[in-house]
Parts: sequence; C-alpha cells; structure tokens
Amino acid sequence: MAKGKSLNADAVTDNLLICYAEEIEQAILNLDDPLCRDVMGCAMNHLTLLRTLRDAPYGLEGTMSYRGGLLVHTIRSLRCALATCIQAQELETPFSPSLVTMGCILRNVGWYTTTNFQGDKPRPRDSYKTIGVRRASIHYINKLVNACVANTQTVLPTAYQQVLENMCNPTKDICTFEGMIVAYADNIADVLSFGVATLQTKQEGNWHGDFFTGHLS
Repeated sequence: MAKGKSLNADAVTDNLLICYAEEIEQAILNLDDPLCRDVMGCAMNHLTLLRTLRDAPYGLEGTMSYRGGLLVHTIRSLRCALATCIQAQELETPFSPSLVTMGCILRNVGWYTTTNFQGDKPRPRDSYKTIGVRRASIHYINKLVNACVANTQTVLPTAYQQVLENMCNPTKDICTFEGMIVAYADNIADVLSFGVATLQTKQEGNWHGDFFTGHLS
C-alpha cells in the first residue's frame, strides 16, 4: 500500500486531507466576527473538530463513504459558499459571512456521531434510527455551545445558535439567508461528488433513505 493512502481505494490521500484540514482551520482564523472565531476555536481545541471531520465518512455507501469523506465534502461546500459570499457582499446584502462559514462546517458534522467503522467499511451506530444525521449535527452544536461556556466563558447568543441549528434542516425548512447559502453550497458539493442525478434522488438531504428514519421532525 502506497504511503499516505487509505485502505479505501476511493479515498483521497492522507496528505490531501491534512491540506484540507489546514484550509478549514485558516477559514476559522479568518472569521470576521470575533465571537464566531472564539466559538469555532473552542470546537477545534475542545471538541477536536478537525479530527472529527477527518475521521468521518460522508454517506454510508458510495464514493465518499471513507474516512475523511466528510472533510472533503465540507471543503467543497465551503469553497462554493465563500464564492457566493463575495457576490452577496458586492451586492451589499445584509448577512453574516461568519455564520455561513460556521454553517458549512457544522451542517453535516453529525455523520461523525452517527457512524462507526468496521475495518475500512462505515456502518451506522446502533442509535442512528432515533437520532439521524441532522439531529446529531444539532446535538454537536449544542455540545459546542456548552463547551464554550465551560471552557472559555464565551456565550454564543441564542439567535446565533438558532441560525446554526436551522442550517441543519432540509433546504425547504431553512429560513435565513445564511442558511440558504449553506444549503445550496451543500447541494453543489453533492453534484460535484455524485453527479446531477444526486439532487433528484436524495431524500431529506441524503441518498441513503433508511438512514433518515426516526425523530427528525
């Protein structure tokens, strides 16, 4: 096996995952809202955010169901969203680019908390039918808010938390400008990874319908 390669033949190299993690870290350091920067710093330092993204797949099957698949998807989504932010700023649209960045990073982080690996194959955790990836992402955001208070004395305003949680919903249920940027960037990243047919077949934001049973409403 070549150095830097995952056991999964579809996976990207470990070196590329390291570069992607550094890109995420730089995006966090560049957040223009100091409060958001502090909160995401807490995610990196206390909730091992970057390792979480590197260890998780993006999907239970298909071309991104390998360790680091979530990180690859997050980078693709973030790049699309940041390009949209530039356009929105040029149009002087009132919105928070910092919340967009946070949303792109946290929207699908639930894959980590709902997925286990057996060898090199992902499998759902036993609790997936009562949690689901969307609810798991919201749980991670709640855990992050609690960690901020406990470890850094940083308090994320309730409005910010609500926006971030709302971004984890299906696109039709997202009600903020920032959330729509994140959702459509997420969809564009899916098209890049799986093709145009993905948007026609994906159910509740994912292509593995059985994964989204349980308490998601």
